[in-house]
Amino acid sequence: MATLQVGDQSPVFTTTSSQGEHFDFHNLIQNHHVIIYFYPKDFTPGCTQEAQDFASAFNEITKLSAKVVGVSKDSATSHNKFRQKLDLPFPLLADESGEICQKFGVWQKKKMFSKVYMGIVRYTFLIARGGTIKKVWAKVRVKNHVRDVLHELEQLAKKTDETPR
Repeated sequence: MATLQVGDQSPVFTTTSSQGEHFDFHNLIQNHHVIIYFYPKDFTPGCTQEAQDFASAFNEITKLSAKVVGVSKDSATSHNKFRQKLDLPFPLLADESGEICQKFGVWQKKKMFSKVYMGIVRYTFLIARGGTIKKVWAKVRVKNHVRDVLHELEQLAKKTDETPR
């Protein structure tokens, strides 16, 4: 499946959150701007840094009427341990079947040491309230990424008159 692009409607799904609760993405995107980021694996250096960066920006994200969620193929149990260790203020979503990754088009061929395999390519999507994708970051480099996401979120909030109160 092709990766989603700006202007596409976000797929909707249900899954289990890091807290072990039922998570309905449709309800979330109906009421909030959403940053959904896909990452390869809990407890790896790049994924840890990215999660910490989003956690550091959490208050700014919230002030802009937005929510942030992370997704990987790790289990809800692994996500819970990762979330607790890093004291993350947002949910991580389990996609053990890979269905969510497929819907967003982030399950792709990767290459390392001449070995080709399928895996999650690091992507972030900014979704406006109602479900339209407003920005896509592909093959994300973690350094300064969250700063770029915040800038785009601020622009979206201005356009939709969601300025902080």
